Amino acid sequence: MTDGQNKQKKLKLLSIGIAPHDALFSIGVSPHGLISIGAIPHGLISIGLVPMGVVSIGFVSMGLFSAGAITMGLISFGKVNMSLIQLNPTEIQQKQPGTQMNPHQHMSH
Repeated sequence: MTDGQNKQKKLKLLSIGIAPHDALFSIGVSPHGLISIGAIPHGLISIGLVPMGVVSIGFVSMGLFSAGAITMGLISFGKVNMSLIQLNPTEIQQKQPGTQMNPHQHMSH
């Protein structure tokens, strides 16, 4: 009847491959483990080129809590932030109000 549906999947410790699943640690191109390391990881904690986990660390991070060069999370720390709460407000402080162009400086006489 339903003997195959009632079996629970066992969580492996480590899974390595192109798209590894069902492991605590997954390493691969597109891993889906709890802790994922790879090019496009989708784990709870994701580390890689384009991570998409709850906690994401990588080049283009897309998690709730993101760190990287380009971040798109709820709370993020990165060089280019596209998030609601930015953890590095130094970019705002570095902008100087005197950098606007004066129209009298560039007029031809």
